[in-house]
Amino acid sequence: MYHDFICADRDNTSVHITQVLCVSSKHSFSGLVLTPCYLKEFAPKIPSGTVASCVIDFPFGMSAQSTRVQGTINAIDRGANSIDLVANFNLCADKKFSAFYDDIQAVYDICKDKDVILRVVIDYKLFNLEMLARICHSIKEIGIEYIIPSNGVFLDNWDDNLAVSMDLMKKVDINVITNGNVLRKTEYQAVKDSGIFGVRLHSLAAVYQIFN
Repeated sequence: MYHDFICADRDNTSVHITQVLCVSSKHSFSGLVLTPCYLKEFAPKIPSGTVASCVIDFPFGMSAQSTRVQGTINAIDRGANSIDLVANFNLCADKKFSAFYDDIQAVYDICKDKDVILRVVIDYKLFNLEMLARICHSIKEIGIEYIIPSNGVFLDNWDDNLAVSMDLMKKVDINVITNGNVLRKTEYQAVKDSGIFGVRLHSLAAVYQIFN
């Protein structure tokens, strides 16, 4: 199972990220997700063969397309080999679906040209399951192969997130990285046993609890 760690809390520091690098290397994490301000410093320290991703327009995805495109270019220039783009929920809420997909397409084209993976963050709590599956189908048609079902900012039960993730995998046939608040070894094992593509952890305390 793919598993990564995200360092995107507003109180993250260089010391914290250094600790995460050590722990993720020890436990053979598949990837590390950073904010743009730390990417240049830490991307070169991420082991070869590991996903070095950068969140773009985190956490709410409300910036103009030009800002998101430039942020993607900058992240790739700083060493990202993967981009986690927060979908623009305002465009969906306003039923401007063509603009919503065009926005993702613009970033996808840049990533494809640079041989960089694009993963889309779309908050499942904002849509019913039918609409969410429909949106993910359309995103998949663009060429997206990975979905992250929450921005991870608000309290998110791990089992609710996992249930939606499994539903999307079955209905859309797309790789989903579940990212609810998995904190305990039993929860992590349940995620692993589910057959989900991947899991994202947010807390070093959770890593110590799960792997020690």
